Amino acid sequence: MKNDAANLKTIRVIRQNHRFAVSEVDWFGERVFCKQSQPGVTGKDEILREASGLRTFDKLTRNFNDIPFSVPKLLHYDDMKILTQFIDGWTPELANVPDDFFAQSFVQMDRYFRSQKRRRSRWSQQNKDGEYIWQKLERIISGFNLEVIPPEIFRASLEFLRDNHSLCEARPMHADFTENNLLYDGDRYWLVDFESFRDDWPRWYDVVNFTYNREMERPETAKRMCNIRRLVIEQLGEEPTTQREIACIKIVRGLSLIIEHMTIGGRNHAAIVPLDDVLRQRIITSFYEVFCQLDDKIGL
Repeated sequence: MKNDAANLKTIRVIRQNHRFAVSEVDWFGERVFCKQSQPGVTGKDEILREASGLRTFDKLTRNFNDIPFSVPKLLHYDDMKILTQFIDGWTPELANVPDDFFAQSFVQMDRYFRSQKRRRSRWSQQNKDGEYIWQKLERIISGFNLEVIPPEIFRASLEFLRDNHSLCEARPMHADFTENNLLYDGDRYWLVDFESFRDDWPRWYDVVNFTYNREMERPETAKRMCNIRRLVIEQLGEEPTTQREIACIKIVRGLSLIIEHMTIGGRNHAAIVPLDDVLRQRIITSFYEVFCQLDDKIGL
């Protein structure tokens, strides 16, 4: 078995940012993908998470015959790089990926990963620093020393998470299922970048993360994103707590977008554009809409 990653010859750099560089390389005469961490920004933890995510997904989906996409095979990894099967394809534009592909991917994964034993999501657990998700978000955003979000909305959002987090059921999730992490080879889509894959994300995270982020950052896609979310909910069936589960995820994503665009070049995200007032107001408006739709009495 080939296990020496030192003998790599770069054919071309495909893309890179402040976190990673992805290249096509020659590895003992075989074309493979190489994802390498950028010195001083990312390192062992990120690479190990990606390798773990690929291994876990492969283990969990060995009997998943209806999966709408493929996943490159993990070939080798060390503390600084990961090698995977080469896919002779390209990253598609969002406009060229059918709504049904996204909807069926989210629906089929949800059905496959459904368990008879309900588990609470990671948001109902303290992190390594002893914080719950709403406590972590409060600490980070409060630390900016700027009123990036109206105090009453900020308070209501954190209280909503605190009161409703236990509704979120744990499911395996890619956690960054977007067109940016797809490759298309002319026949089939391939899903890449498994750094964030875990088995304890909230159930609706993938579909809401994908659709909400684009509604905020690319508002021209809002109607399409609403349709994809509607298709997924209709096919899976809406339960009494569904809208509150989705609201939790929207709140976390909205606050996370603020953090990401306030900390450009951060280790754990790829945001490179500073938070502007247009995006900030769009996020604030989305929070008002969430609470109005739920008709919560939160003093707004």
